[in-house]
Amino acid sequence: MKNQETKKSKKKVLLYYLILAACLLIIAAVTITVIFTVKGSAPRLSVDSGQEQPDDGENPPDDGDDEPTTVDTSFLAPVKTVSVANVFEFFHNETLDWYYLHEGFDFAGSIGDEVYAMQNGKVLEVVYDTDPASVLFSGYLVIDHGNNVVATYKFIDIADGIGRGSEITRGQLIGRLSPPTGTEAFADAHLHLEIREDGELVDPETFLEIIGK
Repeated sequence: MKNQETKKSKKKVLLYYLILAACLLIIAAVTITVIFTVKGSAPRLSVDSGQEQPDDGENPPDDGDDEPTTVDTSFLAPVKTVSVANVFEFFHNETLDWYYLHEGFDFAGSIGDEVYAMQNGKVLEVVYDTDPASVLFSGYLVIDHGNNVVATYKFIDIADGIGRGSEITRGQLIGRLSPPTGTEAFADAHLHLEIREDGELVDPETFLEIIGK
């Protein structure tokens, strides 16, 4: 009888340990599952490298205050103080004592007055007042202002550094009034301005708003 009771007691102890081991395994399994679930749901951290990232199309456009650069296409008056002596019409040339079409504007002034470029451009032709060709018109510049518009500035002493092919900017000093010669030798100091569009002489008032510099 005692042997049977001893065997039953050992079986109960063994069953108890088996149940305990099973519980421990279940607890371990649940713990591991929770750990991996938490790791998988944790947010990923990123480190800013300081470099701009390529736009993937999801970022909103930059609402900065940068404005697009605009270019002023208007023409400045070529002299600081505007006083038009002759316009684009028939007039009497005192030097030649002859009437004919005046092919531009004459801006009255004094010898040494500054002359400015009306618009950006490139010098096509230059005649200095020391050149033989200046006998008729003193020094003069021919400037291509773009869009098939070419202007001639006559009776000027051309500024230093300007020659054929020079790039000119709007409002740049291009010369100073010099004594008229040749066909207008008896006239007072003035800038004679001619403008051609598509190779044809046009009234400078077509492009020029007399607003002064």
